[in-house]
Amino acid sequence: REYPTDIGPVDLLCKDPDGHTVAIEVKRRGEIDGVEQLTRYLEFLNRDPMLRPVRGVLSEFRAANGREVLPSSFSVPRACRASIVSPTISTFLGLLYTACIKLSDTWRKKCGPCEFGPDGKRSFVMKTKHFVFLLVEDHAQLSLSCALEPLRIANMISARDLYSWALTSEDGEGATCSNGTVSKVQSRFGEAIGADWTFVLSGDGMAARMSPALKATLRRIKRSGSRLGALCSGAWILAEMGYLDGMKAALHWEYHDAFAERFPDVQLVRNVFVSDEKHVTASGGMAIADLMLHLIELDHGRDLALAVSDMMVLSGVREASAPQQVSLQSRMGVRNAHLARAISQMKASLENPVQSSDIARDLGISVRQLERLFGRLMHTTPKRYYNELRLDRARHLLLQTEMSVAEVAIACGFENPSHFSRTYRSRFGTSPKSQSYRIA
Repeated sequence: REYPTDIGPVDLLCKDPDGHTVAIEVKRRGEIDGVEQLTRYLEFLNRDPMLRPVRGVLSEFRAANGREVLPSSFSVPRACRASIVSPTISTFLGLLYTACIKLSDTWRKKCGPCEFGPDGKRSFVMKTKHFVFLLVEDHAQLSLSCALEPLRIANMISARDLYSWALTSEDGEGATCSNGTVSKVQSRFGEAIGADWTFVLSGDGMAARMSPALKATLRRIKRSGSRLGALCSGAWILAEMGYLDGMKAALHWEYHDAFAERFPDVQLVRNVFVSDEKHVTASGGMAIADLMLHLIELDHGRDLALAVSDMMVLSGVREASAPQQVSLQSRMGVRNAHLARAISQMKASLENPVQSSDIARDLGISVRQLERLFGRLMHTTPKRYYNELRLDRARHLLLQTEMSVAEVAIACGFENPSHFSRTYRSRFGTSPKSQSYRIA
């Protein structure tokens, strides 16, 4: 139904200079007229991002032009070879046939039913991909905009309905953003079934907002086989459901400390997004735009993704492996390799702090040199900087989890809760117990 099994290997669709879709039918028997015309049409076809696998066919055809022996990597169907006199045209058909075979999976996935026009020519209807967003209360409006705008701009640039989308919420009326505005929605959570992509979008307080309706919807979507993903802190919700165990996941860096403590079976990464797992995750903010541009590129080619990026006035499209936060060197203008390695080692061992002497030995410098390095570039001592990193992590855990003060103290390398409380009050002006706002 989606892809006719009797389609000829060299029946192609492409665009003419005016952008109209035209059909090219290469005859299987008898003389074939107009190889140059076919070559010109193939050049137009090569410009279509959906048909990127055809790129390179022209150069291979020209390289093999006039040869009696076909390239070893190509073959011509027997029905074609027996009826064609010219080895040049035979070579051309062989290359074209191979390209079409490679495109069959692409057509099957991306094209809708085959239709026939008034002239009897077959054409394919581009399938519109449908996105559904499950909006959890207190989600970030920036994240929602970064998810929707790339899809809208892709439709505008291509002048086709490549994508459609729908917003859903708990009550089916609206969902409040973290900035107080309300996002109008089209339906309730339970009605969001059958989309090509479904993303859960949440912000602060995600764990406390996992309603029975949201959980039931996620289970139904997972059983239906629809692609399921998470944006911003939405990875927390999927992890709570057990959907991310054993997988890599991207989450906004602000929630990393609490997430790592709560879900040790999930491989948390500091990248902008993860797209090579069963469930796609993006860390939030502009990283969501990066993910959407990545999906657009997979569907319709890099040219369209870059055009959308240009319309959004982005300097480029970040790869999935790009870090979420600006590096220390870029943020502070510091280019010292020893300092960067020392801070990285501190961040990697917050629960089990290492001595300054051990860090200096690993760097191949003396403790005195390490202290001068921190004093000159960071205006503090290694010990004080290390202590601030541990206290910052403690504050994140207190705000984002229900861990006790003693548990937080141990998770941040403080063996004595009393000492931890005094140090915490000295840094933040309040005791750990007095932190009134809790995300979970």
